[in-house]
Amino acid sequence: MTAERIRPLWWDKRGWHNGKGALPHNPAIGRGVLLVPDRFLKDIPHVTDIGFFSWAKLRSAEQLRKELNIDLTARLKVSEQGDRARDVALRRPDLALAYVKENVDGHHQPYDVQSDPQLLVGWHEVGRQFADLERPPVPAPERDDFCDWVRGLMEEFKHAIEEQGGWKALNPPGGPVAEKIVQVIANMLFGASCKHAGVDLSREVDVGRGVVDFKFSAGWHRRALTEVKLLRSRQLLAGAKKQLPQYLLSEGISCGFYLCVGFNARDLSHDKLHKVRSACAELSEKVQYRIHPIFVDACPRKSASVLDR
Repeated sequence: MTAERIRPLWWDKRGWHNGKGALPHNPAIGRGVLLVPDRFLKDIPHVTDIGFFSWAKLRSAEQLRKELNIDLTARLKVSEQGDRARDVALRRPDLALAYVKENVDGHHQPYDVQSDPQLLVGWHEVGRQFADLERPPVPAPERDDFCDWVRGLMEEFKHAIEEQGGWKALNPPGGPVAEKIVQVIANMLFGASCKHAGVDLSREVDVGRGVVDFKFSAGWHRRALTEVKLLRSRQLLAGAKKQLPQYLLSEGISCGFYLCVGFNARDLSHDKLHKVRSACAELSEKVQYRIHPIFVDACPRKSASVLDR
């Protein structure tokens, strides 16, 4: 057991209070952990514009077409579906409230901790396997090639996913993992190389206008940032056009990397990759910072994986 400061710890009529409590010690993270019964581990209901679009299309498409001349059955892009869903919500708030209520009141099954279909439990073990993959020692970066050194880390992650079976770890039984799982697994691999080379690695750093996924530094003049995004993300181009350039500007850093992971042919389509490359090139020229896109193919293969769970 270990004494840990817990925020919040207890409640009374004046509100929540912080304090110290004895918690089981987790040697993997060097901190205490709160244990929760499996039956309480459930996904928080997600209320989204796309979810509302699908819900309304199934239940009220004909009614909306007659009353409001809104057609939910037409072929629409994802962004157009979101726009149409918001239009329906504004004009028929009763339907939006019914959708929210159904999501909140619905029966939500506990997360299956044993099979771990979304890799929410076993990510640390998988990340550790990434860090332990055989690869040549990473030398300490020289002053003038720090950006190239960090790019080598991105390529190392790409190689582990595409050529050393890492794609299987990112495609558990429940389907492709969430962006946050890709980030924590990448962190394990980056951390091992940075420790060997004497480079400081920070995660989710607040750089003034938001939080960036990774910051690498070896002194004040050798710093780089990396943002991780799934190619299926609706914020994909927003990250390339807005987030990373602002992070670089806030920190005065001369190079950044946009690590993009795809899980199917649609994610990795020529058109989508071209848009990301063009956005990075345009912004690199505009703000005088180097923004490098790195694309990772995590599509399921038929070959065996060295990362068997």
